[in-house]
Amino acid sequence: MLTSLLYWHSARHEDTGADEISVAGLAGLLADDQHVIDAEVLDITLAYLLLAGGTMTGNIAMGGNKVTGLGAPAAQDDSLRYDRAEIRNNEIAAAAAIAYSKLNLTGALKKGDIEAAAGIEYSKLALDTSLLVSDIAAAEFNAANKLVKLDVSALLPQAQLPAHGAAKHTDVTRELWLPANEAFVSAGTPSSDSHYGLVVGEANLDEPILYWSFKVPADFVSFTKAEVAWSVAAITKNMFCQLAANYGSEGEPVNEHSDSPAGGVIACAGVANTLMVQEPANPLTFANLAVDDYIGLRFYRQGSNASDTLDTESRIRGVLFTYVASQ
Repeated sequence: MLTSLLYWHSARHEDTGADEISVAGLAGLLADDQHVIDAEVLDITLAYLLLAGGTMTGNIAMGGNKVTGLGAPAAQDDSLRYDRAEIRNNEIAAAAAIAYSKLNLTGALKKGDIEAAAGIEYSKLALDTSLLVSDIAAAEFNAANKLVKLDVSALLPQAQLPAHGAAKHTDVTRELWLPANEAFVSAGTPSSDSHYGLVVGEANLDEPILYWSFKVPADFVSFTKAEVAWSVAAITKNMFCQLAANYGSEGEPVNEHSDSPAGGVIACAGVANTLMVQEPANPLTFANLAVDDYIGLRFYRQGSNASDTLDTESRIRGVLFTYVASQ
């Protein structure tokens, strides 16, 4: 039985029963003799990309279809994936010229991210909040907490500068004149001399005693000095006197701050009837004086003091209050 089957199998093949299958009636590649099929298979592997491995030798036209399931890039020339942050800074050419509008910045730009020589124009900055003092380096301020200067290269339009102020000028020295004939006279005699209004204190008496009340100006920055303007008929003589003050702001006690140095000598210039403007030997300091403070100021000549050697009347013309002002 087994012998009959083998004979039947062999008889069904070509070439006298060799193991070659007849392809009579087939078309195309399968119609060729089976002994050349291996060579044809080799040609197919060169013409088509294998499912695993293989190298492309030409372009692929996807025809609008997608390449999906890409792995993460691990080396140069690997494919990038959509919506993945896989491009590093050092992989962007310096001359790439990427348009700013193409950048989607989700974090804040830090000072350290900008080169010192970047030269970003002010007009390119969109500032939606006010510039704060804390945003300006401390070295740009002086002791009075004012800006030292504006960079001359800033090209800030003149129209943007105030007519006055620290941005345009530096601080200046200003004077406030307090005439004696406008003071409250507690002791002494109002008088005149060569068209000047003044208050006279008699020889060897504790007079004049004068009081002024005034408000610190709005442009006040710091106190400089308070001087007595006076004259005397005698020469080479000394006047013993004192300037004292109380001051405070609205809502505070009227004597919130007190500046009462001891009396001292002011020396005569040595020429009779010469106008002299001098600080007392122990001057006022106004250590806590501020804008809008109210000041009560007193001048007190002590003619009975042994150090007062005028032996004649003193003529007080006023007090000159000097301060540093912002403008």
